[in-house]
Amino acid sequence: MLLVSSLCLRHTMPRGPEPKMPRPAWSTALRARRVALDLRQEDIAARTEDAISQGTISDLERGKVLISNLTSTRVSHLASALNWTVAEMQEALGIRLTAEVVKHGGYLINEVPASAVRTTTTTPRRALPEELEDMIRMRRDDNPELNEERWQQYLAGQRFGTGSVSAERWWRLYLLLKAEGIEPGGH
Repeated sequence: MLLVSSLCLRHTMPRGPEPKMPRPAWSTALRARRVALDLRQEDIAARTEDAISQGTISDLERGKVLISNLTSTRVSHLASALNWTVAEMQEALGIRLTAEVVKHGGYLINEVPASAVRTTTTTPRRALPEELEDMIRMRRDDNPELNEERWQQYLAGQRFGTGSVSAERWWRLYLLLKAEGIEPGGH
């Protein structure tokens, strides 16, 4: 009898690991931002005054926890820890968090192209830091994307957490974003 029941279970149980779901684009962008700031997940948790644990940050970066499950206060802490306003974070992650608060104070989320977020918010054109302008001048012939306003504005919206800012550091940030598949105005 035991043998029969274990055989039945054997046929109904999945074999091997469950297939991985693709990571949401916003989670990859979240990780890229942390890496660009040269911060560890623990550093971000500390910057949120422990409103968000290191484990939750890890789960967010892997797409295992939806940003919409965070309360509005925690979203605000996360944005601040990443040197962003909530509006800047929405634009960079290509998401729109509605103002409507749902259960436990969380947000409703709609993944939308970042271009749609930009057109619905009034984000003034950012002045480019001098070091960023230097990097663009030095690298634009081989990297024509750097001539595009979407890239210039996206880069200008990034803030470094520590260290001095140089044209070389802007270049490394650009390469990191490209390596992570981050595209301003899209997923």
